[in-house]
Parts: sequence; structure tokens; C-alpha cells
Amino acid sequence: MVRTLTRGSLAGGLTLALALIAALLFAALSSGTLHAQEPETTAEPVLISVEPPIEPGSIRVTGSASLSVDNDAAVVNISVAATRDRAINAIIDVNAAVDDVLDALTDVGITADDLRTTGLSLHAEYDFSNGTRTLRGFRFTNSLQITVNDIDQVGEVLDAVFVAGGDLLSLNFVSFIVSD
Repeated sequence: MVRTLTRGSLAGGLTLALALIAALLFAALSSGTLHAQEPETTAEPVLISVEPPIEPGSIRVTGSASLSVDNDAAVVNISVAATRDRAINAIIDVNAAVDDVLDALTDVGITADDLRTTGLSLHAEYDFSNGTRTLRGFRFTNSLQITVNDIDQVGEVLDAVFVAGGDLLSLNFVSFIVSD
């Protein structure tokens, strides 16, 4: 039997439902069985989901998963910088130090595919005193990103760049990652 609902029949059903709820509340209040309670706490999360009905002949699948893996590689970001009286002198000194760093990285097995220049900057630096500005020199910075594919080699790579870069080298950060 198929029943067609009309606006009138829905309104009548809603009125009946509201009347039933009101009667239940009245009965509970008058009997004294309805009282305030402390809410229960639980460590388990509660998931409430409303889903549309399943069509005949179909299957609904819901799931979740997680995966935990250990880091197996690292990204090392360094900068080589120098301030000199002339811009060209800062560039020459930084480039020489970067060449030394690249040679040291090659010696420990880092390939060109694992190296990337992430930034270059050149700017004037000034001292300010007694309201006057005095040129201190020019600062050139070359920033490099090194991908270390063997996590056990990170210490060796850091030692190599510190020795090769000397006082001109700054370690910006080391990030441990999961390789593809």
C-alpha cells in the first residue's frame, strides 16, 4: 500500500507528536521522576552520524586508517654569508666558501640532485650613531638546501659543512622527513 502524504496529514502528525511529547513531559514532572543529573563523562568519543538510506542493491562502506612511519631522510638548510667593504669582495668570499662546502658535500656522497639554492641576497649594512648613518659594508648571503637521503648520514653532513664553511656558515634548520 502506498500512502501519499499531504501538507494536512504532515501537520496533523506533527501536532500529534508534539502533544505526545508534552504529555510525557507533564507526566514526568508531576511524578517527580524528572530531575537534573550531572552529565556523565567518558574517555570514549561519541560519533553521531546521519546518513541517507541505502538504495536497494548497494553497499555502503565507511572506514578510517592511520599509518605511522619513521623518518628516513633530512633536509638541512644552511647559509653562507659575509660582510665586506665592497660588494664584490663579499660575493667573492661567499662563493669561495660555498665552493668549499659543495666539495665537502660531494666527498660525503651528496649529489647535485640533492642540492638546491634557496636564496641569494646582497644589501648594504649601516651603523647608526648620533643621528648619522655610516656605511659598514655590503653583506652577501647564499642559502642552500641539502637533502640527506640516509638519515644516519646527517651528522657526517653537518660536520662536513661546518668545517668547510667555517665562520661564514650558519645552520638555519634541520628537518627530518619521510622520503617518497
